[in-house]
Amino acid sequence: MLAFTLIGCGDGAGGGKDPTVTSVSVDPATVNVTKGETKAFIATVTGTNDPAQTVTWSVTGGVDGTGFSGATLTVAASETAASLTVTATSTVDTSKSGAATVTVTDSAYNVTYNANTSDSGTVPVDSNSPYQSGGTVTVLDNTGTLAKTDYSFAGWDTAANGSGTSYAAGATFTISADTTLYAKWNFIVTYSLGDTGPGGGKIIYIDPAGFIMADTGLPAHYLEAAPVNQGTELAWASAAYVETDIPGTGADGEIGAEAEIGKGRQNTALILATDAAAPAALACKNYSGGGKTDWFLPSLDELKELYNQRSSLGIADDGFFWSSCQKWSWEGHSESARGLVFITGEVSSNSKINYLSGKIVWALRAF
Repeated sequence: MLAFTLIGCGDGAGGGKDPTVTSVSVDPATVNVTKGETKAFIATVTGTNDPAQTVTWSVTGGVDGTGFSGATLTVAASETAASLTVTATSTVDTSKSGAATVTVTDSAYNVTYNANTSDSGTVPVDSNSPYQSGGTVTVLDNTGTLAKTDYSFAGWDTAANGSGTSYAAGATFTISADTTLYAKWNFIVTYSLGDTGPGGGKIIYIDPAGFIMADTGLPAHYLEAAPVNQGTELAWASAAYVETDIPGTGADGEIGAEAEIGKGRQNTALILATDAAAPAALACKNYSGGGKTDWFLPSLDELKELYNQRSSLGIADDGFFWSSCQKWSWEGHSESARGLVFITGEVSSNSKINYLSGKIVWALRAF
């Protein structure tokens, strides 16, 4: 009878030896995590016979809302603990675990400065940024000499258009969110009413704060009227378009936003996009006084400013002046357009096809 001894065959990986765990380590071992933010960890299981790397993650010392999803820790925004202990426990040997220490920090917020359409210079950089939530920010001066033609630097604002909170250099505020401070500019008025403008006409309106041009969204500060009219017997529309509604230039019989200062140039473009030969609008568009090509048929409110300054242009108190605003629409038709009667300054209307004597067109431009 023969006898055999089997050596080294075993019954599993590692020559039949069961895996054993000697230690578990966590990376990073120490870390700062801001309230409301997350941090991913990595666990390494070491031992003999290739133990599985799977672990169970847990955290102690936190409030509800602080916890793990997979290997990623979320620290609740409402966390009150100054530090947390993260533990990774081996699934092979639950008596073996590794730990990491998390220092909880308040939210950190950045302060940045924006040149906001400056022509030259550089924005300051806050060397103290980011700040912890509740920290005190001291607003910097215009150390990079930001400059903008026709404007003076007037500090900083939390909104690009100056509608937010304004700060002077040296002012302080308590930070609670990322904050951008935009350079604030004050327009330097260089023309007076009645002065000759860049287009050879007369300045009829000044707004130091600026009004927004509807077609570009950009600010302008002056309205300039052409030195002469562009016609005294011009219709508002071509014959084929006398009943055509021009969307955006007025509707439903009410005077609306189309009449505002800053809308005339857009109205003119809308008219010509539908009726390319519209006499009144086309006469203004084709005018090139002073080498300028941005003349337009004024909106109703812009036309009122022409009326207010008519003496500087030698305009007689007579005639009906077209605006770029329709009067009313019905069933897709709009047969009338608005204007001003310069005898009284009153708003009136005429048929779009009316070109009889006294239907005057006067071009404006904005800059």
